[in-house]
Amino acid sequence: MRARLLPPLLFVVLALAGCAFLPEEGGATQRLGGQIIFPGPTALPPSARAHVTVVPLLGTDPKPAAEGDFPARTGEAIPFELKFPAERVADRGEYLVFAQIIDHGRVWYSNVNAPLRLSFAAEPGEIILEMRPEAGR
Repeated sequence: MRARLLPPLLFVVLALAGCAFLPEEGGATQRLGGQIIFPGPTALPPSARAHVTVVPLLGTDPKPAAEGDFPARTGEAIPFELKFPAERVADRGEYLVFAQIIDHGRVWYSNVNAPLRLSFAAEPGEIILEMRPEAGR
């Protein structure tokens, strides 16, 4: 009986060992996360969304390196996390991070006048995006 179990067992062990050496699919992933904060407690409509965009500071490609929408809950901070292919950002390049709080096409808060500037040369860690009320709000 032991002779019959050994070949299938050996096959399973070799198959699992082979999986450990397969290259990753999809390439490396970059992560950017943090919080969107307000000057004080803020009441937002339930349908409000936070939109975060990462764009190159210099360059000819106007396409964002990353962007995402997140629920904008009432309170003092909105957590966010962007995951995107690492090849979209250059190690030595500098980027601007913009955020807006939008509800039905109306911008309630933004950091458009003072975007966060960062580089992906090192892991950016958790970032803070400070919002300001938009005019007419």
